[in-house]
Amino acid sequence: MSHVLRVLRSAAKLVRRVSGLVLLYLCLNYPGTVLAQADIEDVFQNALACALFEPLLADMPIEPVYTVAENACVSISPNDDASQVYFADAGCLVPLNFEPTELTDHCNLLTDSTRLGEGQGVTEPVWTLSPGAQLDLGAKSLDGVHQPYLQRHVYRRVETAGGTCNLEMRVYSPKPGSEGLGSVLALHGGSWSSRGFGFFGLELTVPHYTDRGFVVYAPFYRLLGDSDGSPACHGATIEQITDDAEAALQWVRTNADAFGSSTKPVVFGQSAGAHLALS
Repeated sequence: MSHVLRVLRSAAKLVRRVSGLVLLYLCLNYPGTVLAQADIEDVFQNALACALFEPLLADMPIEPVYTVAENACVSISPNDDASQVYFADAGCLVPLNFEPTELTDHCNLLTDSTRLGEGQGVTEPVWTLSPGAQLDLGAKSLDGVHQPYLQRHVYRRVETAGGTCNLEMRVYSPKPGSEGLGSVLALHGGSWSSRGFGFFGLELTVPHYTDRGFVVYAPFYRLLGDSDGSPACHGATIEQITDDAEAALQWVRTNADAFGSSTKPVVFGQSAGAHLALS
């Protein structure tokens, strides 16, 4: 019976992955049949197209948190119950602020170039689980990999000609309240002029780091040109973008202790982010 169950689970994973890849192929090669977009650059300008990737959300294990049940502190996986009270420790002494993130909400933010990475809705520290970290689209499978917890912060506010640019730091942790972890500062790509695709790709890699005992700090930075970001955050120079990356590094050094990770992070980036990592 156990062999049959393993075969059925493997078949279900294969169907999920193939169906999702078919949708991806249609989006990129026949956009008019799916979302009436003109080219690959515009695929994720449509939240509906993003939501079509639901078949590729891996069924990932999650490190438990804690709650009080029948006068005892018990472990629990966070759920969609807004009334549930969580704690970060096995004694139920450290409250944990947790809110679920629906795929539609994730897609709405991912596809809004004026909001993504600019701290929209960040008022207090809240842990959540990002659907973007569940997408099994990377070169390495997410089978058996734990889904990381996510917390969003504004690490820098810069006054520019377009207004106040709020730059966001996303903190991914194996589990809230962890200690003795390594730190990774991960810089997204996008030719220094866009965020959506670059961050989409970066988030695919995050679970592989957190599953190996790292907290991943992923900052957004100001952008060249005016094709992406809000007026306050685009039109930057390379020097200003580099300054944002240095500010992000300093933020990690200052705040890493609060997330139980090293104050000496490993720094890496993808594409344009790799250039920033070397700067």
